[in-house]
Amino acid sequence: MKKDVLNHFGIIGDVHAEDKFLQIALDRLFSQNVRTILCTGDICDGSGDANLCCDILKRRRVDTVSGNHDRWALEQEMRSLPETTRDLSLDSMEYLKSLPKTREYSSNFGRILLCHGINQNDMVKINPDDYGYALEANSDLQDLIQKNEYSIVINGHSHKRMVRKINQIVIINSGTLYRNHNPCFVEVDLKKNVITFYLLDSLGNVVNEEKSEIL
Repeated sequence: MKKDVLNHFGIIGDVHAEDKFLQIALDRLFSQNVRTILCTGDICDGSGDANLCCDILKRRRVDTVSGNHDRWALEQEMRSLPETTRDLSLDSMEYLKSLPKTREYSSNFGRILLCHGINQNDMVKINPDDYGYALEANSDLQDLIQKNEYSIVINGHSHKRMVRKINQIVIINSGTLYRNHNPCFVEVDLKKNVITFYLLDSLGNVVNEEKSEIL
């Protein structure tokens, strides 16, 4: 799925039913004139309200992809996990069913891929400390490198915020809103070559900003 040129945007990482943090993140990004916001999925399975999260994402027109927890919720798999979402409304289920696994964009730096894991595989991740064989054995990553179609890949899944270049691809992991895993959200400005991670405390207050170059 392709969209117009994307150069200034926000990213919401794995949501995990954190409805209050989701609203805070979106309000903060909108207050900073960020009008295009992407989300890496995993809306389900957390201590908050997954139905409300679906409604917020839909109403605020956030470009969202499906995560493995969303797939599990729809297929009734892995329902013995802690903080499992069990009360999805019909509207939420229809929304989750409508989410693609990937979205594509163009930018001044080249094509951007939004996904949950790596491309179509929602169970694969890249960790900040993956090097050598860990990267070479990651067939989904190697396939992206070989095809050379994307300059930037935006993903989640690991809950570990990260910006790193692997071969010709910049990997941006947007982290998560899940309150027990260092919650954060992201602003990307490709024109200024700056990415900002906004770190949240347990109440949803922005307590720190981490800025770095993207490319």
